[in-house]
Amino acid sequence: MIKAAHDFSTATESSVRSVRTGGRVGPRRVAFFGGGSGGHLYPGLALAECLKARHPACDLTFFRTGRSVEDRVFGSVGLVSETVTMDLSAPTRRSLANLSFGKQCYRSLVEIRRHMFRSHFDVAVGLGGYGSLPGVLAARLSSVPVILMEQNVKPGKANRLLGPIARCVALSNKESRSAFARMVRTCVTGNPLRDLVLRASQWRQERSPEERRLAVDRGGPGEGHRRVLLIMGGSQGARAINRFVMDSLGAVQDYRDQIYCVHLSGSADKEAVERSYRKAGWKARVEAFDKNLPMLMASADLVLARAGGTSLSELAAIGVPSVLIPYPGHRDRHQFLNAEVLERAGAARVFGQEHLTQGDFESVLNLLFRDEELLAMSDAASRHGCLDGAERVVELMEDIVAEGCEGASRRTEPRYESLNQ
Repeated sequence: MIKAAHDFSTATESSVRSVRTGGRVGPRRVAFFGGGSGGHLYPGLALAECLKARHPACDLTFFRTGRSVEDRVFGSVGLVSETVTMDLSAPTRRSLANLSFGKQCYRSLVEIRRHMFRSHFDVAVGLGGYGSLPGVLAARLSSVPVILMEQNVKPGKANRLLGPIARCVALSNKESRSAFARMVRTCVTGNPLRDLVLRASQWRQERSPEERRLAVDRGGPGEGHRRVLLIMGGSQGARAINRFVMDSLGAVQDYRDQIYCVHLSGSADKEAVERSYRKAGWKARVEAFDKNLPMLMASADLVLARAGGTSLSELAAIGVPSVLIPYPGHRDRHQFLNAEVLERAGAARVFGQEHLTQGDFESVLNLLFRDEELLAMSDAASRHGCLDGAERVVELMEDIVAEGCEGASRRTEPRYESLNQ
């Protein structure tokens, strides 16, 4: 179903986000469309935080698909949701499924447009994925300017389709530009990051490795010597990574007393992963999901993960070295392209899921004790990271509002052109 979420809480006192506005007028109402995964939702939440910090009176509405992962993400940030009645699943190669998708998309478009008629929105934001499609179309039919968010190096099909009707596509990576036609206005802003990620980045910079490790491994005096490996597979876990680790634990017992594992397994595999660590005698913390994931990243010596665009943006911003196992099931292999960018920067190593062996897991554990290499990877990640993506996208919104105030006859080139990299 599609839900509308209202009343985003203001930034906390501990925020490290800049709120300088230079007297610029901001939008009064902003609509957000899309969802389906944390990778699409978290940049939207980061924008919401930044908007409320810079323009506290701004009213925000999230229209989203009704997946359980979204309820978990929104429930952890204090959003109030109301059900609107529609469901929308991604199209497939089957013609009947595509016909069903078309019908769902049309019904969702009509439902969203009814909401848009009741409230005047200054700007709409497409967060990516097929869940954003009906909302973006409804916004344009209602003459609301649209900004699209693209988190991956290779843009998704929905954004490539919607690009020509958007005012601007905000890119996380400069490599994405070539995927859009020349008529599509693009801007490299970096991926918007939540305040929690910015605080985690600052926290990591201010602490020694031993202090960071003790933040998650509270086993007692002297436990700070254990290296911390964070294993994660995105907002819903990754079964292949879970199996890879579970199948390898028995073969790397020499490392058992030197490493503390924090494993975010997803709910489906949580019990099996816990049993595997207990059986192998490993000290580990296994969770299905953790809303404080950025702080876990900041505490880790190394992260073993998938290669979703938002996850990699957060790892780079926090400055964490990583070993990446891209998801091989997407036809466009966009996670491989995401991972290659960090690998070329010197911030990550990349393993293909199809050829993983127990020896690969031993290589991951061995890397945990190569301090000079970890430090070089961490520095490379920090250099690659972008901390002000949310501010840049909010500036795009401010430019759109300024254009509307000036009127069509007096329009000038928007200031966000200067943000291009």
